[in-house]
Amino acid sequence: MRSPKRAKKIIKALNGNERNIHREIWRRANGDVVQRMLYMDCHTWLVDNLLERGDRMSMAASVESRPPFLDHNLVELAFKLPSKFKVKHGSVKWIIKEISKNFLPLEIINRKKIGFRVPLDLWFRGRLRDLAYDLLLSNNSFVANRMSRKSIKSILESHEKSRRDEEIRIWTLLCLEIWYQVFFKSKVYIANYTPSLKI
Repeated sequence: MRSPKRAKKIIKALNGNERNIHREIWRRANGDVVQRMLYMDCHTWLVDNLLERGDRMSMAASVESRPPFLDHNLVELAFKLPSKFKVKHGSVKWIIKEISKNFLPLEIINRKKIGFRVPLDLWFRGRLRDLAYDLLLSNNSFVANRMSRKSIKSILESHEKSRRDEEIRIWTLLCLEIWYQVFFKSKVYIANYTPSLKI
């Protein structure tokens, strides 16, 4: 893993350009494509996203999280192993699955990955429904005044009536609307939203 001091040095040397930073990390990686991808993930996605989010979410629930696969001895061993033990016949984490067969039932080893997703689809039909309608369809709405109000209403209604899952489009439109209101209209949004709030 990188130290904050080393990370700042790299960013300063590369003028803070993210693409340059990723190229430099890729250049420093050794081995085949799988090894280099793992190195890249360890220095970008893992430290700048997964670990940080996992820590925030676990701490928000007063849980102290300890990722066992990040023990430095295990990480060093994993980087020394050839890629054929990591990916085999299209199966990722092959060696972990093989070792686990001695300790776990096959239905656990072979089950599909389950992520920690935010239930936006349910929230936009429930607690965030009024917020979405109010912000995206109000007369002052940046989004509604620049896009088709009819289309936005159709997206919201399709989602609400479960005809289609439009959570990504609704989320994207809400982010754009709130970004515009905060940075161009100096509106502040509070956590305790009151439906039909004047914007």
